[in-house]
Amino acid sequence: MKKSSVTRRLLPTEEDAFFEQFGGIVFGVCKKIHLSSAHPDFDDFIQQGYLKLVEAYECYPYPIEQSNRLHISFVSFAYQKIYWHFMDNMRKAQKRKERECFMPEEPVFLNGYSSTDLFFFEENELFQNMLGCLTSVEQQLLLDLVFEGLSTLEAAKKYGVSRKTIYERRKKIRHKLLPFYSEIQMKS
Repeated sequence: MKKSSVTRRLLPTEEDAFFEQFGGIVFGVCKKIHLSSAHPDFDDFIQQGYLKLVEAYECYPYPIEQSNRLHISFVSFAYQKIYWHFMDNMRKAQKRKERECFMPEEPVFLNGYSSTDLFFFEENELFQNMLGCLTSVEQQLLLDLVFEGLSTLEAAKKYGVSRKTIYERRKKIRHKLLPFYSEIQMKS
């Protein structure tokens, strides 16, 4: 096969025929990675897949002809490009999810309490023990997140740090308070 030196562009007049002929590649990749239409981001994946399909068409180095060999070569090229893109996005989402340690805005052991109940917690021995195992910065962050209802972004701005730092601090707080959770569960 001889490489093409011409840069091709998908013209608006060719779009319908192109997507009719090659659009199934995107759905084939979705099927391979077990991404069903019930997935909350399914439509986003489809749109990204179409964009990658057009990108594959425009950067494919060989002429795309109807001859079987070159046609199959392009389909394989586009399939891999879309597959890698989907897998990269899924890996990034998984890493982001792992990095953003789950800590609800209002932890389970404080459900139903508002900032007016802070006085109760200040007098509670268990609450004092919980705060005692945290640094002063972690204590303030916990109070801001739980009682003031600050979002991660708002807390990051307040403390002049990145969101990642807030996520890390939340993770440390959760780790330090985990032993108290079982004690609270036994009392309730």
